[in-house]
Amino acid sequence: MTPSPRLMAALLFCVSFGPLAKAHDHTNMTMPTMETAPLSGQSLYNLPNPWTTQNGETRQLVSLKGSPVVVAMVYTSCKEMCPLTVESMRKIGDAWAKKSKTPLRFALFTFDVDRDIPTRLKDYSLAHKLDDGNWTLFHGDEAAVRNLAATLGVSYRKDANGDFDHAYAITLLDADGAIAYQQAGTQQDMKEWMAQLTKLAGMRK
Repeated sequence: MTPSPRLMAALLFCVSFGPLAKAHDHTNMTMPTMETAPLSGQSLYNLPNPWTTQNGETRQLVSLKGSPVVVAMVYTSCKEMCPLTVESMRKIGDAWAKKSKTPLRFALFTFDVDRDIPTRLKDYSLAHKLDDGNWTLFHGDEAAVRNLAATLGVSYRKDANGDFDHAYAITLLDADGAIAYQQAGTQQDMKEWMAQLTKLAGMRK
């Protein structure tokens, strides 16, 4: 299958960013096991860039394949919007736990290539009580961050202080890494989240 336009743009390093939200702007913005089955052209897991987890493991995105994953892009120095993102993701996990015994997986990818090294991500995960069994935090190089952001449709820009102006988005990936749903903005529709997760899990409403 031909890769989606977003994914093709990322693979070709042709990144085009839309309007940016300031780092503290909370308004809406308008993105296991490895198996041998081929990935669809819509899968983020086609991106080849390596990442390093908070535990120092080198992995590629395809390592997330096998079950739905809720993903977001953040950075640890962010004091307002990124903690809100993490808390919103935690609420999704809590709501899902009431419907299913299958744990939901989460992945956070940092914008901050220079400061958010794996040991800092580990400290962040401990401070926010993000269980290593369900949460994976990723550090990548600038190309990895740029490609993933472009594919998710998340615009960002580093400011003079080393912080980031960026879009707010929480994205649900299906088991093969295709975007199944995206919350673009801070308004969280938990009913829709549960409907999308139920659909992916093959559960009856």
